[in-house]
Amino acid sequence: MQNGLYYISEEEVSGVKTSVPDGVFIAEIDYERINSESDYLNLMGELFRFPVFEGQKGHSWDGYYDWITDLNWENDSEWLDISRNGFCLIIHGCNKNGYEKRFDPLLKKIVDGFVYDIIPFWKKDITDVVVCGEPKSFCIYLVL
Repeated sequence: MQNGLYYISEEEVSGVKTSVPDGVFIAEIDYERINSESDYLNLMGELFRFPVFEGQKGHSWDGYYDWITDLNWENDSEWLDISRNGFCLIIHGCNKNGYEKRFDPLLKKIVDGFVYDIIPFWKKDITDVVVCGEPKSFCIYLVL
């Protein structure tokens, strides 16, 4: 599994899921149910087990980037096992209003974050930033 962002059809999803190696955490979201930045951040927080601190109401973009680039903090052996080789995020519904949906401002912000920050971090930058950090796969599939 090579780090990257890929465009696939709904028919290709099952093939992608079966080709993902053991030890890669697979998360799926339905973009059609995302109506705001808050919806996206909170859903990602649930899926990727971001911590919530007392009094915290939801997640912020700053917190999102901190946690999505530090997914080894969770001291849970099950989590560490299912994510030992990387991460795969499948975003369904990226074409809900036709081709133009790919240019939705929130989807563009999400995609840009992965392309310019998150994927490069897990591919290489982790070795410079995290003590004993090891690269992992992080693949994003936009289902059109």
